[in-house]
Amino acid sequence: MSKSKGEVKIEQQEAQGRALASAHDIEVTEIYVDDGVSAYVFADRPGWAQMMADVQAGRLDVLIAQAEDRFTRQPMEKETLAALCAGSGVTWLTVNDGALDPATADGAFFSTLRAGLARMESQRKSERQRQSNDHHAERGGAQRGGVRPFGYEDDKVTVRESEAKLVREAYASFIAGGTVSGIATRWNADNVLTTRGSRWDINKVGKILRRERNAGLVRHRGAILRDERGEAIRGEWDPLVDETTYLAAVARLDSVPRHGGRLHAPKYLLSGIAKCGACGLVVRSFKDGQRVERYRCTVHDGQGHKEKGVRHVSIRVEDIEPTIRDAMVAAVMFAPSDALSDRDTAEVATLNVRRGEVARALARLVELVEEEVFTLAEIAAKKRKLSTEADDIDARIADITQRSARAAILAETSADLWADSSLTTMADKRAAIRARFDGLPLEQRRTLVRSLLDITIEKGRGAGRVRVTHLVATTLNSEADPYVEEQPEAV
Repeated sequence: MSKSKGEVKIEQQEAQGRALASAHDIEVTEIYVDDGVSAYVFADRPGWAQMMADVQAGRLDVLIAQAEDRFTRQPMEKETLAALCAGSGVTWLTVNDGALDPATADGAFFSTLRAGLARMESQRKSERQRQSNDHHAERGGAQRGGVRPFGYEDDKVTVRESEAKLVREAYASFIAGGTVSGIATRWNADNVLTTRGSRWDINKVGKILRRERNAGLVRHRGAILRDERGEAIRGEWDPLVDETTYLAAVARLDSVPRHGGRLHAPKYLLSGIAKCGACGLVVRSFKDGQRVERYRCTVHDGQGHKEKGVRHVSIRVEDIEPTIRDAMVAAVMFAPSDALSDRDTAEVATLNVRRGEVARALARLVELVEEEVFTLAEIAAKKRKLSTEADDIDARIADITQRSARAAILAETSADLWADSSLTTMADKRAAIRARFDGLPLEQRRTLVRSLLDITIEKGRGAGRVRVTHLVATTLNSEADPYVEEQPEAV
């Protein structure tokens, strides 16, 4: 017995089989069940395998089923079963098809005929289902069946805001320089579970960031669906992020260095951010022979070219991080908090329009090949040119989106740090901002540092060799001390 979706339940099949056996005075000695496995597919079917072994061993006289296609819908398997039964003297008795002896000419003929008809009906059913699914997807319908997508309710259309907020924050954090590992760690710490009730890891978070439906796009049969104009078909559900944000996250996922396919979260504030003044490579954290925490140029880890006579930098963590925290306090206090300028917003809109034009032009190339308007060499040249332009557009959009995400994080953090209206003096504000900055998650602190500061460690000793350039609060790039409060003039 086996059951496919929409067919007679296993319990009913067994009851019908037992009634048929009783009517023919046949003793039931064994029941073979492959519940949930279609008789149409070549799958691992323990019940089928045991039945075949028992037939071959001569333990059975009659096989009883609701119909012959409950044995199998694969003609090759049906012929194998018929040959074994003919050799062992086993006959068939089914509710729908009656008695059959596969050892006779008529029995072999009707067995083969019914197997072919069953397979044809299964194929037709599959074709109808595929056509229905294709039509449903082309209209932007949500995927049928399967597990509820994170961020949406069970209907796969209604947004579950508590999860949607986490997804949006994850995109913003990742685009702004965060890590997949950091997102997973944060969600697990907050006891956020997947829709299957399990904990998060980097693979699961990566799938969330790559999920096209989050941007309202429809993925079907392994591709984003587009209309005849080359424009993406939009789903019936509300997107969690805009398409630009989604593409920027995917671009970073595809470009960020991987170690065994993983995106690990650094454990120190300036790892991979501060640079060596001797060669320009970034520094990484390590512990020296005295177990002192330090940053050193990654040339010592085999990166870059270590030239003879060039002394690459190393600095104790305690000698550089206080300086960076002071610089961050100033950056948060004086940096503008607008996320995207009107000029950038307009540029993104223009770029998206052009991206659609390029996509349509690429689709048109296929028609030009069929119409033999250009030679294959000319078509290839045009395709390379359009593909290069598309890549340039995507890179520009990703750059603007990344700047927007970082600025949004800065604006949110800055507003939070300035929220306490009881702080009156500059010293009080500096102390409060420093304390609140230190209280932020490491990933967010790193995002802010990377967004606001360019840090270079020069050769020498102590903290005085740390050179900081402000990327946003550029008015601070001077020798004046921005922290000194104005003093009243002497009378």
